[in-house]
Amino acid sequence: MHFGGSTYCTREHDSLKISNGKWCWFSRGIGGYSALDYLIKVKEMPFTQAVETIMGNLSAVPPTFAPAPKAPKEKVLLLPQVNRSATHAIEYLHRRGIDYELIDFCIRTGRLYESYPYHNVVFVGVDADGKPRYANQRGIGSDFI
Repeated sequence: MHFGGSTYCTREHDSLKISNGKWCWFSRGIGGYSALDYLIKVKEMPFTQAVETIMGNLSAVPPTFAPAPKAPKEKVLLLPQVNRSATHAIEYLHRRGIDYELIDFCIRTGRLYESYPYHNVVFVGVDADGKPRYANQRGIGSDFI
């Protein structure tokens, strides 16, 4: 029922006033801001029943979180810069007991080179198409800084 201005009351409870999105039941000293508060405090409904009443008796399923599938990024193999000559690498590998012919074959086929500027030996692994897929660097200097 319209009480006056923007205030309304119910036929059941004349001391229950509803105004501007708020309600107050003066005789009981309770009030609230939402329909949910009203149903729980005035109509004495359990929380779940009050929610079902507001939702129209629909069982609301909470949303589930599912991260968006990420497209796999193409990985790029970044190899160290090649030195103009491989003299340090060749000498290091030969001192380790590897034959010059094998070292030369690996350098010609791109499986081995000397890096610039640190003169490390770089061993390159390739796939069936000869494309580099992994690499390992071996320091050949004797001084540790």
